[in-house]
Amino acid sequence: MNHYKINFLFKNKDADTEEINDTLYWYLGCLYKNGNALRDYKLVKKEDRYEAYITIYEHYPPLKDESNKYIEQYEVELRNIFDITWEFLGELDGYNEVCTCEQPGSYLMYTTQYDEEYLILCGDCGGMVPLYRLPYLDDRAEEYLDLLGWNECYRSVDKIWLHAPNETMERYAVYQLHNPKSPLSVLGRDFCKQIEEKTGTPTYYYLFNNIKRHKVCPQCHQPWREEDDGIADYFCDDCRLATDQ
Repeated sequence: MNHYKINFLFKNKDADTEEINDTLYWYLGCLYKNGNALRDYKLVKKEDRYEAYITIYEHYPPLKDESNKYIEQYEVELRNIFDITWEFLGELDGYNEVCTCEQPGSYLMYTTQYDEEYLILCGDCGGMVPLYRLPYLDDRAEEYLDLLGWNECYRSVDKIWLHAPNETMERYAVYQLHNPKSPLSVLGRDFCKQIEEKTGTPTYYYLFNNIKRHKVCPQCHQPWREEDDGIADYFCDDCRLATDQ
């Protein structure tokens, strides 16, 4: 994961308006919604410029096949107002590597409350797969709000499980995370199915197994396929589920 500072230097200081401020946030938001960047971007206002601090999966500015119409539209608008330069600040420590495989043999949908950058992992190298490498699930949207929204919900439920102040809330979180038929899991598995249909790549859904309930596949009750060096310990190829021991 690469950390950048983007300098937006005013061509004309009188152009600084609330509408311009909104356009900057919309532009940064589009980078997040297209899977180019994390949501933790910050915008700093100075006398003659704005500075944006943003974490990018791979390239900034995005390459043509990593962009979308919204990013391109807002960038054209901003270039009429600013001289824009990009400063690479360095690689962030503590993040998994981005997948560099030409064609992964499988995908795994996996995230946690701590790992905003995780959502789709490569089954071969275990690296993070930026969303813009995948087809849009909603062809009309040209964004990944469906997958990103699910990711935020899952991370929130995972946080409830860890910090639940009472047993009732903890049981609710455990059900959502562990049960393949919970509303959270059903939606995530449907997204996995759509990704597989659009890419032709087997796409597995990760089931949380912290309390070690899943001795066999909880969907078909058949023994797991075990992998010693995989991104998960157990897989069910029929149900497209995965978990750890």
